[in-house]
Amino acid sequence: MSYVPRDVENRGDVAVLASLTELGSNTRIVFDDVERQGAVDGIAWAHKCLFTVIDYPTKDLQRLALSEDQFARIGENVVTRLLALAGKLKDGS
Repeated sequence: MSYVPRDVENRGDVAVLASLTELGSNTRIVFDDVERQGAVDGIAWAHKCLFTVIDYPTKDLQRLALSEDQFARIGENVVTRLLALAGKLKDGS
């Protein structure tokens, strides 16, 4: 069964892709920038560049036993990058 999103026209043209890679006792979360392609279905994405990489102990990640600060760092990376890609990141002043 394939999924056809109903909000394709409401999505931005840039996004952050998150993936996991197991490296022995650690698991790496990789964030890549992707860009929407002008495909017929409007939902094809192409890799632009690597954004960041964060390693965590696999056992902690699988049990969702990361600290509140670690989870916040993951979320902060995603939101910061999305704002930067959209040209909407402010300098805090």
